[in-house]
Amino acid sequence: MLLTSRIVRAARPRERRYVLADEHGMSLHVMPRGSKWWRFRYRFQHAERMISLGVYPGVNLATARLLHADARGLLARAIDPSADRKEKRAASAHTFEVVARQWLKLLQPRVAKGQLAADTVKDATRILERDIFPALGIRSISDIKAHELLMVLKQIELKGLRHTARRAKQRCSRVFRHAIGLGYVERDITEDLRGLLEPPQVRHRPGITDPARLVELLRAIDGYTRREVIGIALKLALLGGVNHFFRSRLSFLPVFGPHHRSTIGQSDAEGVRSSCRFERIKVVLRWPRRRALRGRRVARRLPLVRWAR
Repeated sequence: MLLTSRIVRAARPRERRYVLADEHGMSLHVMPRGSKWWRFRYRFQHAERMISLGVYPGVNLATARLLHADARGLLARAIDPSADRKEKRAASAHTFEVVARQWLKLLQPRVAKGQLAADTVKDATRILERDIFPALGIRSISDIKAHELLMVLKQIELKGLRHTARRAKQRCSRVFRHAIGLGYVERDITEDLRGLLEPPQVRHRPGITDPARLVELLRAIDGYTRREVIGIALKLALLGGVNHFFRSRLSFLPVFGPHHRSTIGQSDAEGVRSSCRFERIKVVLRWPRRRALRGRRVARRLPLVRWAR
C-alpha cells in the first residue's frame, strides 16, 4: 500500500521505532520522540545500503518521492547515491575563495626565498578580494561556469579597468590550475574566455622635442623622492635615448645613485659644466660613498653628462 499525505500526517510515535513502507525501497521511519525520517534502502554491488531523504514535514511526501527518483536514476547509471552525495558535500567545501587562499598561501615560501616579489602576491590578493570573492567566493569551484566568470570580468571592464580585468582573469586561471592539481576540477574554464575581453586602451605619448620641456622632465626625474627603485629606473631609462631629441642631441645622460645630490639649472664649481645649443644646463653630482653602496646593486662608478655641442 502506497503512502498518502494523510497517512504520513496521522502517524503517531510509539515506544519503539516503526517503519511505513512506500515503494521501491522508500519508507518513512517514525521515531519514539515523534520525528519522521524519509529513508531509501537499496543494494549496490551486492551490498545493502540506506540513505536519508529528509525529515517530515520539512520534506513532504511529494518532495521525498522526487529525491527517491533521483537516487534511483543514479543507480540506473551504476552510481552509488551515497558516494555521490559525499562527493558533492566535499565539493561544496572547496569554494573558490578557499582554493584561492590555498594558492596564495603556497606562494609565501617563494617570497621568503626571494623567488617571487611580495608585491606580486599583494596585488593578486587585492584583485581577488576586491573583484572576484564578492561574486564567486562562496561558490564551489567545480560549479563555476565560464559565462559566470565572464560576467564578473565584464563588470570590471565597465569601470574602465580593462587591464585589471585581464589581470583578474590571469589570477583566476592560476587558481583553477591549482584546483586541477588537487582534483577539484577537470579543466581551466578561463581558456574558454580567450579573446572575449577588450584589449587595454593604449595612450601613445609623443616624444619631447622642445628643449624647455626636456629641462622640466629632467628636473621632475631628479626631484622624484618616492620609491627608490622607480627613481633609479627613471634615470636609467634616460640612457636609452629613445626619442628624437635624445638621439639627435645627447650622447649619453647621467645615472644617479641612491645617495646622490644633484641640481639642474644652477651653477656650481664642483659640477660638470657643459652646454647644449638651446640652453645652458649645469649638473652637480656628488658621488656616493663606497660604504653607502655596500649591499646595493648600483654601479660604484656612475657616468657623467656629456652633451653634444
